[in-house]
Formats: sequence, structure tokens, C-alpha cells
Amino acid sequence: MAEQFDAVVVGAGAVGSAAAYELAKRGRRTLLLEQFELGHNRASSHGESRIIRHSYSSAVYAALAPAAFELWRALERESGARLLTMTGGIDIGPATDPAMQACRGALAQAGVGAVWLEGEAARSYARQFAMPDDWAVLWQSGAGILDAGRCVRTLAAQAIAHGATLIEQARVTAIEPGARTTRVRFARGGSEAEVEARSVVVAAGPWAGRLFAALGLEPSLRVTHQQVVYYPAADTALWAAGRCPIYIAHGPGGFYGFPTHERPGFIKVAIELETAVDDPDEPLRELDRQALARLTETVARFSAASAPNRPKWSPAGTPRHRTATSSSTGTPTIQPSSLRRPVRDMGSSSRCCPESWPANSRSLRPETTTRPCGTRGSGSLARPNRTTRSRWSGAADGTAPECSSGACTA
Repeated sequence: MAEQFDAVVVGAGAVGSAAAYELAKRGRRTLLLEQFELGHNRASSHGESRIIRHSYSSAVYAALAPAAFELWRALERESGARLLTMTGGIDIGPATDPAMQACRGALAQAGVGAVWLEGEAARSYARQFAMPDDWAVLWQSGAGILDAGRCVRTLAAQAIAHGATLIEQARVTAIEPGARTTRVRFARGGSEAEVEARSVVVAAGPWAGRLFAALGLEPSLRVTHQQVVYYPAADTALWAAGRCPIYIAHGPGGFYGFPTHERPGFIKVAIELETAVDDPDEPLRELDRQALARLTETVARFSAASAPNRPKWSPAGTPRHRTATSSSTGTPTIQPSSLRRPVRDMGSSSRCCPESWPANSRSLRPETTTRPCGTRGSGSLARPNRTTRSRWSGAADGTAPECSSGACTA
């Protein structure tokens, strides 16, 4: 007779590990199945940095964000792990850009404190960027960086601590719903096994489509391949976490990125790619040189990072995860990501917000320590002349940017 569980979770990435943790914490007998090893680099939940924020073009997401911050802090307290580094965040772009206005409206509707800057006030605050005259800055205190790989490991460890079972190298081959329970078959080590559960959670990332198709389901999913670039910062103090927030640029040539956090002296920047992945098991693609050229031109035009030289490649790593490292000062380090992110098809007119999951990136290194959320001092983003109240923290935050009368609005 197949072993019985209350719930089986397929996929031990960020979403699957979080689901297993919450189920186990509620006393459910939970099995977590991972087809590779925990923390692998083949999908979208590895690495050191993912953006977490309140600013979304959707008021629904903005309203959900405060609870997400609270849950990450609760997990930190329970586990003793450092997962979240608060940096503050800015959206930048043309003041009339629909995405900028939507983010501004969503924050206001969700009751999240924010500051809107235009003109000289915007340029003076966001000195990391060479912004055109018609650009604006939307600042929020409730934004930061999640250590993606550490989040996954911590969620899985706490799920196990609450009684869940984790089986790695277990590829699910079939999900067979029954009258009262669902049978889950999986292959491991050359042998087949099966279990039964009252409920099954599919959190298989790029592989979810296959499992859904076998069940006769056809959700609108597409899988994309992403890559990020690490550019050397000309002024490391200006780009340091604690002085530089996370940033998302809207409009034509949009990009998003991080202060110096993972690699000393380097900022991490990316653009959202639409490169489709038909088979998630296919070898990783080579570097997208057109996307690199486009991003490098954008960085040179809009940021104060050093103008990168012509890259020289030095492939490293496994055939599935290739990394090209710089060989001279001023040369960007390019990491073609094994991130194969399933994205709901929201139509060509909608922009899929980058970093919309709480955890997803690349390699595993010790995190840069910055000031914890809610503290003040020399690491503040700017010395305040007023405060804003953000619902995520339940307390006044003193790191709002300087503003003069009429130049910014909360």
C-alpha cells in the first residue's frame, strides 16, 4: 500500500518550500519532492538576491506586500537566519509613464508610504542615475533584497523541523487524482515509488506545464530565459547598499537592479528578456549578446556605473550553468542565468514586473551586511526633513528623501 500523506508538494524551490513549510507548521503530514538537489541552479530560486518591494502597478500586489514582509521577518525570528536586507526602493522613469503612475496609485490605494519627486529634486536624490528632465522618482522605504538561496534552504529546513519529509533527486512522473486521494508517482535512483495524499501542490516552475498537461489542464504559461550582468561601479560609496536603493526603471529601455551587494564593487543589473524556452531540460543557452549590448548601452546612458569595456569571456561551471567572468578592470561580469521563469501571459500591453517572486537568482556567496530594517544613522538613504509611515513596518521610517515645498508629494 502506498504511503499516505496529507499533502505532497512537487518542487522545492521558493514557492514549493514555502508551501511545505506552511503546511507542516499547521500540522499536516507533508512530503516535499525535488527532482534535483535542494538549491540547484536549473530554475529560478537560487542565488543571493531578489528584489522585494511594495511598489507594483497592481494595487492587489501592493496590498499583499505588507504581509509578505511580516512573514519573512517571522521566518527570520524562528530560524535565526538573516534573509532580508532593507535598502529602500525607487521606481524611476518618465513622470507620465503609465507604469510609474500605476505604481504611485497602487501604493496610495494600499496605504503604503511613498514619496514622489520630480525635476531637480529627483535628480538630486537619485544621483546614481543620469535622468532626463522629464523623469520622476517614486521612493518607498519598504523595499530590499532577499537572499534567494538562503531563503529556500531556510524554508526547507523549517519545514523539516515541523515534521515534513524532503526527498531530493525525485522526479515526479505522474499525478493521478482519485475519488478520495491523489496518487503521485516519482522516479528516484533508477527505481519507481508512489505515495498518496489528500492534496497535491504543484510548484514545479518551468516543468509545471508538463504536469498540468498530463492532467488535462492548460494554464497560460510561458517559460523565459534570463541573464544578469554585474557592472563595476565607478563610485562604490554612491552605489553601496544603505545609500543606493534597489531600482526599477520604467518606459523604453527599462531595466532593474541592485546596489553593490553580492560582489564587492559591482552592481547587478538586468532587463526583462522574452527569450522563450521550449524544453526546460535543454542545455542552457549561450550568452544573449544582443541583450547584453542593449543593457550595456542603457547602463552607459542612464547610470553612473563605469562605462564597460568590450567583454572578454571565460566560460566556467557546468554545461548547464555557464558563467563568463571579466578579465580586466572596467569589464562587466556576465552571468547567463539558468533562471527559466514561468510567467503568466498577461498580454503584450502589460509589463511583467521583474523580480516579482520573493526569491530567485544565481550563485551562492556570503551576503553583504547592511543596516537592519528600521534603524537609522550614517547608512540612511538620505537625511530626512520629514517622515513617512509605511504599513509594512507599522512605524515611522526616517529615511525619506529630502524634498522642498512642491517638489515632492507623499
